[in-house]
Amino acid sequence: MSIFVSIHQNLFHLGTRRSVWYLQTGSCSKRPEPDSRRSALLGINIRYRVTMIRSLPSFRQQILKAKLICNIKFRAVLSMIIIMIMISSACAVYWSSGIKTDTGLWYIYRQSSNVSFNNTQTIIGTVSPVQGLHGRILSPYQSTYKDIKYNDVVFKERRSALEGSYESTEQMDLISRIDDSAINIDFFKPFGSDVYTINYPEMWSVQLSAAKTINYSGKMINDWDYNGNNNDFINFNLLYNHQLMRETKTLMWLQRMNATVQATDYGILSAEFKPTKYLGRQDKIHSTGIADLSYRQAGSLYDVTRRNYPPISEGRERYYGTYDLIRLMEMKSLDFTPREEDEWLYCCEGGWESMMKSDRDAFGANASSVFDCSCYGV
Repeated sequence: MSIFVSIHQNLFHLGTRRSVWYLQTGSCSKRPEPDSRRSALLGINIRYRVTMIRSLPSFRQQILKAKLICNIKFRAVLSMIIIMIMISSACAVYWSSGIKTDTGLWYIYRQSSNVSFNNTQTIIGTVSPVQGLHGRILSPYQSTYKDIKYNDVVFKERRSALEGSYESTEQMDLISRIDDSAINIDFFKPFGSDVYTINYPEMWSVQLSAAKTINYSGKMINDWDYNGNNNDFINFNLLYNHQLMRETKTLMWLQRMNATVQATDYGILSAEFKPTKYLGRQDKIHSTGIADLSYRQAGSLYDVTRRNYPPISEGRERYYGTYDLIRLMEMKSLDFTPREEDEWLYCCEGGWESMMKSDRDAFGANASSVFDCSCYGV
């Protein structure tokens, strides 16, 4: 089984910088290698940790730190640290990771940034022909395009209208944060088992609120919008309307995310994607054309065969003609995954001398050369 971690960072002046950490898994040796401080002993639990953190803002650094730890039931023995540093003033950060086995593949991709955005607008007018150069009459139309995505919190909108009276008001507020947060990738394999457990906790938060009203009467207007939040979505498509009145309010937030994968070298056993999130929307619509509504709330369990997250609820509705539609829809999921304390090695604290006497006696010999931390600089 292999695991890869990829970190991308967009730079203002240097293009895109990309760092990749690749791990080929395997069991620790049961026989100590000669002249090696990283020797392995019997009864080993393997634990990896990859951490991407933001350091002091003045340096604009990002550190990717990977720790390989073998915890032994007689106490710790193996430690490896890999550090990669990216320095820049970044506008966006992307990270991805995949788990590939002999028969299966699981993949995750995340993107976010430190962003605050506010937009308020009011439009009152008439979509009407305009006379251009040389007396040419330009066909009238109105067009709107919006596309926003931060850490899989998605807001999309398309609107086009032909000749007619048009009024609209819109307001949007967005806050996305990756400050002072970390991505920890924990990898654990108990001794005597062939099952690997990989955890991906993430603390990148997003909050988006939006409201709009539309009042149109004329030849035709089409209005489509899509709200998505980490595999959940609500989709509304209003087509061929000669008269359209609409009032819509949307609220989405993402607090944190946790993903867990269990796999062997042969295949992926299970996977869970558990963000703490909310998607809520209220619509009041007077439609005179076609109104299409679809929605989906995804489950947290991964379908290994189809490589997706099957929905726990979904639906689609279509209305032809003149209708007054009032709808309130909310989707919410909470992750209560407990966060265990790290079982770091004694060598990360003080070495052989920091162990309890009973723990040292269990080895039956002086192992200070194995647990000497002077070379790690911790």
